[in-house]
Amino acid sequence: MLRSFGEVLILFLAPFILYLAGCLVYGHPLNILHDFHKPHLSKLVLAGILTSVIGILLLGFFDEHKMGVFQPSVFKNGKLIEGKLLPK
Repeated sequence: MLRSFGEVLILFLAPFILYLAGCLVYGHPLNILHDFHKPHLSKLVLAGILTSVIGILLLGFFDEHKMGVFQPSVFKNGKLIEGKLLPK
């Protein structure tokens, strides 16, 4: 779960990191409070969301599922049977 959250977070933050790197390389002033209402911030948010969605789809389609399928915990005859990974 943590890996999935980390992947989505990195994909979302990628446009912001690239923008910050571009500002540092080209010497643009970084005044976040002044630029907060400008349209390029909303473009960065939309680019981050789009990058996250595309990344999730690509990971879902092309990622190797090496672990198998998770069978969740269930109650049988009043006893809790733990969840486990089933082979493919």
